[in-house]
Amino acid sequence: MHVVVVGAGIIGTLTAYYLGMQGFKVTVLERRDDIAAEASGANASQLCFKSLYSMGAPSVFPVLPKTVFGMNADLRIRDAYDPYFWRWGMAFLWHSLPRNHHRDTVKLLEMAAQSQGLYEELLEKYNLKFSYEKCGRIRLYETGEGLNHARRDFEKFDMAEGRDYRILSRDECITRTPALADIMQDIAGGLFTMEDGIGDTVKFCRGLRDAIARQERCDVTFATGANINNITADSDKGIQSLSVKGEAVKADRYVLCAGAETALMMRRLGHGLNMYPVKGCSLLVPYSGSYAKTDFPHSLAFMGQRVVLAPLEHGLRFSTGMVFDRYRQEELPELTRRLKDKIGSIFPRMELGDVPVYTGLRPVMPSSIPVAKRLGNSNTYVNTGHGMWGWTLGPVTCHRIAGMMAEE
Repeated sequence: MHVVVVGAGIIGTLTAYYLGMQGFKVTVLERRDDIAAEASGANASQLCFKSLYSMGAPSVFPVLPKTVFGMNADLRIRDAYDPYFWRWGMAFLWHSLPRNHHRDTVKLLEMAAQSQGLYEELLEKYNLKFSYEKCGRIRLYETGEGLNHARRDFEKFDMAEGRDYRILSRDECITRTPALADIMQDIAGGLFTMEDGIGDTVKFCRGLRDAIARQERCDVTFATGANINNITADSDKGIQSLSVKGEAVKADRYVLCAGAETALMMRRLGHGLNMYPVKGCSLLVPYSGSYAKTDFPHSLAFMGQRVVLAPLEHGLRFSTGMVFDRYRQEELPELTRRLKDKIGSIFPRMELGDVPVYTGLRPVMPSSIPVAKRLGNSNTYVNTGHGMWGWTLGPVTCHRIAGMMAEE
């Protein structure tokens, strides 16, 4: 059976791998000239198996008026006239209610545990080089109230202090991460999750693609620069063919792993998906005389500044941003400037210079729970909606899609 996978980010690449290992012939269509070149290449590089959470939370409600009226610099709505955004937004607020936030986060943590096991299987099977470290993650809080609130949250999710996480004092945070000694923001303490890690998503995708090519029984082809010009489809039967560079591409099954674009494709198929893109950006700052890799033994999340940091082998990956900008892919200069300003306010000795900027659209469901399903009884499947947790949750939904198709 021939399966076409649309999109070669982390989700598309993992989907192709699991399908190929099930014996399917797979063709992956990627519109960019390389794989993992959009949202996957712009992510935060953090694997948050123990510290992920539903994006919709009760903390959204106090800042809602400022956000709606454009006064919240950390959460921007650039196009308030999009009806799809307001439909998504109302569902997002419903999922932000305490009981719904708790239920969604519990589900995400269950999925993350499964995903962690699948990553460990891949690491054991293949010698993938992607700057992976099981280094742990420290969430830093500016106030004792914020730290205590985080502790209560972890207790609600059946996590045990000492096993799943540790509460750190300010001095313990600095002892664990020497670079924090001279930062310019207050630290009341931190919450340390030992099982979390970091890794370069682009290197992982390329490494897995190469590992697939070495598998004799894995018939998977990656076609880059393959922009889809047209989709011929039936709402009941699914996709009939895809047009790429004027040529029809036909298969027995199709899997849409195109991130935020998946929602647009589904509309063309006569199916709705209440998912919306959230723009974020990241910078890769090389190590310099001021800071070395050894100054950052753990990944960090500055909860007050809404900035995360992953100390990769070749530099520090800083990420931020929650901007609703429809499907615009281009870099947003104001978002980049804000991230640089935040980095400068935290690490005044950090040498930014002309560093690479990466921008991506995160496909976010109102519940933050990704969608991995078949469209009715059609020949088309969707695997999307991972939001900011695609790197963490990718294996579990991709493995699920392959299993569903194998059971037919």
